[in-house]
Amino acid sequence: MSESKNESKGPAGLIAALDQASKPNYLGDPEVVGNLLRKYRDAAVESRKSKMDPEERIACDHGYALAMADIFLGKVPAFAPMIPWNSPGQIDRWIANELHRPEFDGQTPEQTVANAMACYLNDFFDLAKFFIHSPKPDDWVNTEMEKIDTRYVHLLLGIPNKEKKPEPTDDELCEDDDEP
Repeated sequence: MSESKNESKGPAGLIAALDQASKPNYLGDPEVVGNLLRKYRDAAVESRKSKMDPEERIACDHGYALAMADIFLGKVPAFAPMIPWNSPGQIDRWIANELHRPEFDGQTPEQTVANAMACYLNDFFDLAKFFIHSPKPDDWVNTEMEKIDTRYVHLLLGIPNKEKKPEPTDDELCEDDDEP
């Protein structure tokens, strides 16, 4: 028995997803997302090496963060988005929920994603400051850097943070109240 033309192609959604995933710079590829984060971090490090004054450097970091937001919100044609993930109302809501930052509430999707980029930089620079004041070996620092990178790659891909403590359920909260 012969298959109809539609049956041989499979579900349209799957075909569309595979087509999107095969494009260069696909935002569902952890390697692409990781490379974007590292380039963003490297640009911020370079701006700190320059003679830029602090206000100018902050403006530069913010500009880079907004450019990253445009990429992760699917607005830059050179990067193939995960549809519908990389769109306003999807990735930004996830980020706000996962990072639990009160300052993210009520912001635009662009500002929410840009703030996540700023958090990434802050985590990186906090690690650098700690390393300067603590005699830790290079392999420890590299491992910690990889943890930060992995956490934010997962955040941008919609993968839950395994280290995040789950919110207690109502039953668990009631059990805690019963204890002396």
